[in-house]
Amino acid sequence: MLFSLSWLEDYVDLPAVSLVAEKLTRAGSEVERVLEQQVDFDGVVVALVEQLRPHPNADKLQLASVFTGKEQLEVVTGATNLSVGDLVPLATTGARLKDRRIGSQTFRGIRSEGMLCSAMELGVGQDAAGILILDAGTHPGEDVKTLFPADSIIDVEIKSNRPDLLCHLGLARELSALFQQPLRGPATRPVGGMEASGNLVRLEATGVCRRFVAQALRGVRVGSSPPWMQARLRATGVRPISNVVDITNYVMLELGQPMHAFDRKRLAGGSLVVRMAREGERLACLDGKTRTLGPLEIVVADGQKAQALAGVIGGTESAVGEATTDIIIEAATWDPRRVRASSHRLGLRTEASSRFEKGLSPALSQPAIERAVALIAELAGGVPVELTDVYEERLVPVDIDLPAARIERVLGVAIPVEEAAAILQGLAFRVRKRDDGLNATPPEFRLDCVIPEDLVEEVGRIYGYDRIPSTLPGRRIEVRDLFQRLDADLSLIHISEPTRQAEI
Repeated sequence: MLFSLSWLEDYVDLPAVSLVAEKLTRAGSEVERVLEQQVDFDGVVVALVEQLRPHPNADKLQLASVFTGKEQLEVVTGATNLSVGDLVPLATTGARLKDRRIGSQTFRGIRSEGMLCSAMELGVGQDAAGILILDAGTHPGEDVKTLFPADSIIDVEIKSNRPDLLCHLGLARELSALFQQPLRGPATRPVGGMEASGNLVRLEATGVCRRFVAQALRGVRVGSSPPWMQARLRATGVRPISNVVDITNYVMLELGQPMHAFDRKRLAGGSLVVRMAREGERLACLDGKTRTLGPLEIVVADGQKAQALAGVIGGTESAVGEATTDIIIEAATWDPRRVRASSHRLGLRTEASSRFEKGLSPALSQPAIERAVALIAELAGGVPVELTDVYEERLVPVDIDLPAARIERVLGVAIPVEEAAAILQGLAFRVRKRDDGLNATPPEFRLDCVIPEDLVEEVGRIYGYDRIPSTLPGRRIEVRDLFQRLDADLSLIHISEPTRQAEI
C-alpha cells in the first residue's frame, strides 16, 4: 500500500524517510520502495480541451483548441489519447519544464501557443506515450503544481494478518510506538443530528454481515473536493471524483474502513436491504461493467434490486452524482471468506475487497461514519438526519496473561516487564501488571492477538529483533544412534523359554 509521509505526519512526528523505512522493515512491515514526489516546473496550468481537428498539413498531428479559464488557445499535438472535455496540463508560453523553456512554435505552418504535457515531461510519472489526463475535480486555469505537492511516498507490504495497518492512522500508530512519539488522532468537530433509527437498513441474510452502520444526510452539495484532499488521494493512487465520493475514499485510507455512498432518492423505498443475490441478477458496476450475480454473492439492495456487491464494488444506478442532495453512507463488516470468494469468482479486486478479505474489525464502522459525517458537513454541507447501527455479533474483549518468563523463553532475551508493558501500551493495548508478568487486552481493531505468543511477538517487534543477541541452540534432547535405540528397545522384551521352543 502507498502511504504519504506528509499525511502520516499529521498523526505523529517523524524523522527522515530513510529512518522510517528502516524501522518499519525491521518491525515486520517491509518498505518496498520510497518515491519522492518533487515537481520541477513552472507555468503549467489546467486546460479544458474544447475542440480537436486534424492538422491540415500533417497526418500525425492534430490541433487542440483549449480553454485556460481566461482565454482560448490553439496547440499542436501528436498525442492520440485526447478527447473533447478532457482536462490536461498546458505548458503556456514562457513555462519551464526542468531546464527547458516553452515558447510559441510553428509546426507545418500552424502556430502552437504552448505544449500539452505527458506525465514524464512533468516529472510526475513514467508514462510518455500520451498527454496526462487530469481528474474531473480540477478547474481550467488551476496551477498544476498544486496538484502534486512535494511529498515522500512509501510503498509498504502489509502482512495479511495486519489489516489494521492498511490505513494512515494504523501505520502512524506503529511508527508512534517505534519512535516513542505521541500519537495524534484526526481532528474532527462533533456533528449533531446522528439520532438512532432502525429504518435505514434491514438484514435478510444472516451470518454474512457482522455489523452495518448507515447514516442518512440531506442537503448535500456535490462538487469538487478541496485541493489538499485531492492531492492526498492522488499521492496514494486513488483518483478524485467528487467531494462525497472522495470523502468515503479518504476515510478508508485514513481509518481503514471501506465505505460507500448511495443517492437516497434513487433507492426504491429510500432504504437498504442486505441479502443474497438472486440467480442471474445483474448489477451495473461503477467500473462500467455489468456483472451477473448468483446466490453465493452478498448484495446491498433497495426494495427492488441490487445496488452494490457487498464488500467489493458499488452500482451505477444509485451512485452519487451532481444532482444528488440526499445520501446514505454505509460502513459495514463483511464475512471475509465470502468477499474473497466473490472477488475471485468475478475476477474483480478492489481497494475495499482487499481489506475486507483480510478480516476487518467491526469496531471500525462507527468511528468511520462519524469522521465521514463531519467531513461531509464541512465540505459538502450535508446535515445528518438518521442513523442505523445493526450489530449482530459484538466483539468480546480478550484478556491474555503473559508471564515475564515466557518473554525470555520465546525471545531469548530478558525484557523488563515495565518495558514490555510500555511497548504494548504504545500499541493501544490495555495492560495490567501482575506479580509474575502482565495481563493485556488487545485493542478492538486487533483481531490477530489471542494467545501469549502474540503479545511476545508485539514486544519483540518494537523492542527490535536486531537487539536480540544471536546464540547457538542449546542441547535439549539426547540424540542416540539408531542401533543403540534398537538394542535398548529389544532388551526390554522378555521371551519365555516355552514360547521360544514353540516358535522353533
